[in-house]
Amino acid sequence: MVTRGWIGLQVRPISPEIGARIGLKEARGALVGESQANGPAAGAGIVAGDVIASLDDQPVKDHRDLVKKISRAAPGTTVELGVFRKGEHKSVTVTLAEIPK
Repeated sequence: MVTRGWIGLQVRPISPEIGARIGLKEARGALVGESQANGPAAGAGIVAGDVIASLDDQPVKDHRDLVKKISRAAPGTTVELGVFRKGEHKSVTVTLAEIPK
């Protein structure tokens, strides 16, 4: 049985308008719509409105790219997310969990 990584985020695309409003130079990355209370991302401090710009120093093109990269990794894997929040970039370490049943 294949198990996939999960971080407990609902992510959305970033339109050029949204990107400009939140201070991004380019409309790239994944906009966090919701961080599930019991998920690994919430435990690491990821909140709604954050933009996930990279995963393990690799750029995240859009929300689908992030989901694909996370689901390819095994539960228990630790990843580093590059997060853009309120005009500042920071790194957040998250340990992936298994998708809840």
